[in-house]
Amino acid sequence: MTDCVIECKNIVKKFEDYKAVNKVSFEVHKGELFTLLGPNGAGKTTLVKILTGQLAATSGSAKVLGEKVDEILKSDMKYKLSYVPQEYLIWEDLTVFENINLMGKLYGLKKLELTKKVEGLIKDFGLEGHEKKRAEKLSGGMKRKLSIAMSLMNDPLLLFLDEPTTGLDVHARTLLMEDLKRLKNAGT
Repeated sequence: MTDCVIECKNIVKKFEDYKAVNKVSFEVHKGELFTLLGPNGAGKTTLVKILTGQLAATSGSAKVLGEKVDEILKSDMKYKLSYVPQEYLIWEDLTVFENINLMGKLYGLKKLELTKKVEGLIKDFGLEGHEKKRAEKLSGGMKRKLSIAMSLMNDPLLLFLDEPTTGLDVHARTLLMEDLKRLKNAGT
């Protein structure tokens, strides 16, 4: 078995006459923390959406965890991927605890496992003391941490983050990068 977790070969994505992604090729191997860098409008989000099965490539091929992207959505492998979009996908009127807990329920976790996992993620992401706070009252950095914590309820093998540091101050960015390195070292 190869240690390649993402493989892109000549990915192209066109929207009518506009090429959002043009012949992108790369590999990401197990244990790597990989970052796509580029200016606004360079196609980073489009490429992430292709890799997570939200958009189809116009041409080229992509594999994630050894499976073609279009096949992942038809298999149980989709439960081993997580995606945190640029926008916060949290329920603003729910508390921190309720947001993470609800995500676990959506993944079918049982009550004992669910509570233990929610409490662990709250601790791991420095959300202690905010468990009962409604998400709408959180800072941008705390919302980002909440989004990532929610995305980890399924113990993903691979985590896609779109613009994870957007709206964060320098201190919050540093803390987030430390969290991401910790996740990488833990095997995500």
